[in-house]
Amino acid sequence: MSRRTAARHRLQAAINVLPFVDVMLVLLVIFLVAIPPLIQGLSVELPFTRTVEAVHEDAGHIVITVKKDGTLFVEDFAALLPDMEKHVRVLAVERGKKVYLRADRDTPHGQVVAVMDAAKRAGAQAVYVVTEPYPEEGDGRAAGAQPDGGSEAAPQGASSGTRP
Repeated sequence: MSRRTAARHRLQAAINVLPFVDVMLVLLVIFLVAIPPLIQGLSVELPFTRTVEAVHEDAGHIVITVKKDGTLFVEDFAALLPDMEKHVRVLAVERGKKVYLRADRDTPHGQVVAVMDAAKRAGAQAVYVVTEPYPEEGDGRAAGAQPDGGSEAAPQGASSGTRP
């Protein structure tokens, strides 16, 4: 009888997957919460213009962003001005990509010109300034509301209106 009792109470080795599933669900929730802000990109208040062209979102260009406080980003990565020149040299000159500049409307003009100059020194053929069209008066937005999307103004060195 002792043999039967020993056979019934034998320990079985099994993996408990419940803690594993709990950890995976927690990680899933963390990623679902963390990913949307990363996808939206850098937020800047672009200047408004009346003459704009639509920018097609493709891999054929690089985007340089200058925030209000003067921080500089190449694509979504923070960079200093000399580093930006190296990236522009590689991406725009060697790979033939266009350079688009997204500068906050409150960024000092000198900072924007310095970034454009650095991109041109690096060998970019043209630096396109990204702007937004003025909001329509009848679309229900407030006068200072920010419209969605972006547009392309004339490249640096191109005629885009009157000259002084």
